[in-house]
Amino acid sequence: MSSHQPWQQQQQQQQQPHPTQPRPFYPGPGASPGQPAQQGQYVPQQQQPPRPPGAPYGNVRPGGGPMPPNQFRPGPGPVAPGTRPIGPGQGFQQGRPPLSGGQPHPQPNQQQQQYSGGRPMPVQGSSPGVRPMPASRPTSQQLRPVANPNDAHAQTPTPINTPGSAVQPQSPPRPPMGGFQQNDGPPLAINAAIQQQGPYQQQQQQQQHQIQQPTPPLMNRQAAGGMADLQNQMSNMSVGANSTTDQQAYSSMPPQAPPTQSEVRPKAGARAKRAYATDPSAPPPSHGHPGIVPPPVLQPAAPAPYGSQNVGQPLNQSHGQHPGFSPQQPGAPYQQQQPGAPYQQQQPHIAPQQQQQPHLAPQPMGQSQQFRPQGPVQPVSKPKIDPDQIPSPVAVQETDQEEWDQKPFVTSARTNPTPLASTDFYADDAGNCNPRFFRMTTYNLPNTEDLLNTSQLPMGLVIQPLAQLRADEEPIETVDFGDAGPARCRRCNAYINPYMIFTNGGQRFVCNMCLFENEVEPGYFCNLDMSGRRCDLNQRPELRHGTIEFAVPKEYWNKIPVPAAYVFAIDVTWNSIQSGMLQQCVEGIKRAIWDANGVSRLAPGVQVGIMTYDKNVHFYNLSSSLEQAQMMVVPDVGDIFVPLNTGFLVDPVTSQAIIESLLDMLPQLFAENKITEPVIGAVVQAVRMALENRGGKLIMFQTALPTFGPGALRHRDDSKIYGTDKEKTLYAPQDDFYKNLAESCVDAGLSIDLFLFPNAYIDVATLGCLSSITGGETYMYSNFNTAKDGVKLVGDIGRLVARPFGYNALMRVRCSTGLRIAEHFGNFHMKNSTDVELAGLDSEKAFGVLVKHDGKLDERTEASFQVALLYTTADGLRRVRVHNFSTPVTTLLGNVFRWADMDTTINFLSKG
Repeated sequence: MSSHQPWQQQQQQQQQPHPTQPRPFYPGPGASPGQPAQQGQYVPQQQQPPRPPGAPYGNVRPGGGPMPPNQFRPGPGPVAPGTRPIGPGQGFQQGRPPLSGGQPHPQPNQQQQQYSGGRPMPVQGSSPGVRPMPASRPTSQQLRPVANPNDAHAQTPTPINTPGSAVQPQSPPRPPMGGFQQNDGPPLAINAAIQQQGPYQQQQQQQQHQIQQPTPPLMNRQAAGGMADLQNQMSNMSVGANSTTDQQAYSSMPPQAPPTQSEVRPKAGARAKRAYATDPSAPPPSHGHPGIVPPPVLQPAAPAPYGSQNVGQPLNQSHGQHPGFSPQQPGAPYQQQQPGAPYQQQQPHIAPQQQQQPHLAPQPMGQSQQFRPQGPVQPVSKPKIDPDQIPSPVAVQETDQEEWDQKPFVTSARTNPTPLASTDFYADDAGNCNPRFFRMTTYNLPNTEDLLNTSQLPMGLVIQPLAQLRADEEPIETVDFGDAGPARCRRCNAYINPYMIFTNGGQRFVCNMCLFENEVEPGYFCNLDMSGRRCDLNQRPELRHGTIEFAVPKEYWNKIPVPAAYVFAIDVTWNSIQSGMLQQCVEGIKRAIWDANGVSRLAPGVQVGIMTYDKNVHFYNLSSSLEQAQMMVVPDVGDIFVPLNTGFLVDPVTSQAIIESLLDMLPQLFAENKITEPVIGAVVQAVRMALENRGGKLIMFQTALPTFGPGALRHRDDSKIYGTDKEKTLYAPQDDFYKNLAESCVDAGLSIDLFLFPNAYIDVATLGCLSSITGGETYMYSNFNTAKDGVKLVGDIGRLVARPFGYNALMRVRCSTGLRIAEHFGNFHMKNSTDVELAGLDSEKAFGVLVKHDGKLDERTEASFQVALLYTTADGLRRVRVHNFSTPVTTLLGNVFRWADMDTTINFLSKG
């Protein structure tokens, strides 16, 4: 038959009876089970052994297993020639002999049709009772055997009916339920074939058709089936995380559908009872097809509360079940249908969403099984963290210390990570500065800002410019360029460093910060060797070391550099005497200035001054020409001045006896003092005037809130505002007096360190401006006790004085192209966005610098940083200390984390 004939003619030819029953359709030789055979290939059925007496017919074997899935099933109608009559509940065996020569009987010559999507569709006119072949993924070719169009013996098969049933004329085709029509043809013939079968065969065939039928587009489904079609499609859907699992279960299901609650379940060796007609008194099906179980209609259910669903189960168990299968209620016994009773439609039971049903996998019909509800799936607990797998910070530090005890750390190496901040290591400066001076949060910079944001790590620097080196490390070399000053880039003013490249035979150098090409001064010119390095490289420490100091000419001075001055201002009010602070303070000052042998601990040229105060300010003349110190009292603290021109600042070596005698006499001198109001503002003003042209350090010892004189503060502590929005006002200064005073001390190069010994509220937020702005430090001893805090106070004073110290400093951080310095953190003062002004700093002062992207970095080149500190040393030398550092750039997120420094990151975040 030509595929171009109208579908009406094709339907008429398919409805014509066939004198013989077609043979079963089996795969060809060499085909694996479940694999479809080629078109037109038939294999004669093997001779069946005689049936033993009492053995059942049909789909139940004597052993209890199911019949082969390719076996024909009978439908209502007359018995065809070559077949054996069977009764209800019996199987079917074909007895038609093969043709002469062993040739199989030809099959109908039908053309396979295609729909607009290009996928093969089931062929019209399939014989009733033909059960499609099982496959892991059913296709349209497995719905019916397709005959070879060139076979001349192709004939149309005739439906087979059971004995006693009349031949019913076939009705015109009806629109398919849940299916769709072809472009120009009739609806799928699979529904017409289902109508010729018994109720149970109709249900199985319809279920198999729902599994194998391809899903049409949404528009066709809505147009073909309407609301009933949509409900049928929703019953076959799988919603939730187990949709893939449900599809795999569908594709691997056996041909037999699982039994319903009202179906007869025959045992092994018994005859199955089956009805072939519906009950006339039963109401007609709602979907227009007799004997077909309607799909379950989903009822909207209220959303389940959080935690009511079991972990590992789908959101709706009814979606994951086989179409037409109604789940068994928990605790309800399995109900069987009475033998001989007509088939009744089973209304699907939709369990509420709050009562989750277990997912039951379908099993073959021949097996006797009892549907029992499974218990709720216990939530899978996450694996606990093994404590043995957690790295111990102590073990990590010990391992790192053992590693660097055996070898030095070469700063220019890119293969080893930087030693931990807690590790004592020997560093070999080979181009990058020592990690004691400069550390980064990660030593592989991300090339873009997006990569940095993905890592959620800050790109920051922690700089400690005057950090102390280990005793066996090489000291920092000083280079003097004379009156011309050190070589610098003319565009960005970066200092000469090992990463600047010399070109044009040594007459030019390219800046590694801004990539500007500069002319080399005639006095600094040198030829290049074959590798492009200067011939005098070994004589140029600024081109070999990452940290270097330059002696600068007078144009780098803001005042004549002189040695620093240390002034000790001691509170001698009643509180300091009663608490024992004065006695411990005197002892700490003596040990800080001199050692046990009487040798000064201070730098050469450093001078010392001593002051005391309560409501008045006391100055002491410590000149070495005097037998004992002379005290001068200034009661007018509102208009403070310095009454001494000489003798206030003395050399601790020449005036050691006078200073020690004064310190020993102070506790007895103010033992009967009853004044409780110390003045701190007037003391700072006086010291600033005395050191205005010099600079240095002021160390103050304060016991109570200053409520008298300049900068008097009020008691604002109120427990009622704790935990409210007004509590944050307690952490802000009361006024700008101490802030302005501290800024004036920065201009004078005076750094202030505070030792506070309060027994009550002292307003550290306001007084702390003196140390935070000037680069000093604040020590807090609440409720000072001599036995508990005396030793600590003596040690803190000695450590503060003995540190390497610099004052009147200015620091700037530079970075290469593509990066920018965004913010600075620490105790300092800034008048602009680039220069950090420091009245003083010592070896333990560190600063945080936030770096941001100013463009995309090139991963083929390294990013460079330079820290330049212009300061005056404690012995009165004006220097520029330069720290250079270069680090790789990466495009991989893993490298950012692999080279990250956790200690530096925490330190940076705490400063920010």
